[in-house]
Amino acid sequence: MSAWECDDDSLVGDLTIDEFALNTAAWRVENLYEWWLPATQRGNDKIRPGVDGVFAVRRRKTATRRTLQMFISGEVDAFGVPYDNPFNGLSTNLFAFEVNLVDPVTTGNGTRTALLTLPNGNQRGGPVTVLGMEISDIKPTSRFCYATIDISIPGGSLPGVP
Repeated sequence: MSAWECDDDSLVGDLTIDEFALNTAAWRVENLYEWWLPATQRGNDKIRPGVDGVFAVRRRKTATRRTLQMFISGEVDAFGVPYDNPFNGLSTNLFAFEVNLVDPVTTGNGTRTALLTLPNGNQRGGPVTVLGMEISDIKPTSRFCYATIDISIPGGSLPGVP
């Protein structure tokens, strides 16, 4: 591994979306553990007029939003091959995100397939919608950037074995 490659994050697992790896030699997810959290729940208790308390109403999983915090290097490509010019490499790596992840899906219901591999090797997978990506300030001398990618999980969480 070169000095500029991203560290192996095997202690928290791995994530791919439509087979686009999000932990490579050139970029990594810094908060993958948040994908272990349970789904957001929807539902509200009903007021009991004239009486203390409420009527409890069953909660259900609902679409859950997760924000991936990414570190993206311009020193190497996804396979660890060094770029001659880190700024151009950063541009190339960001373009890979645009083409493979952020551009809207034009077929089916607009979702992509996410596959989360947990540290114990078990996998959870299901549909997700990539909502957008923002990056930190980049200057002509930049060798890396930070990015956030907003993702919605329509089913609330990815099904599978924990």
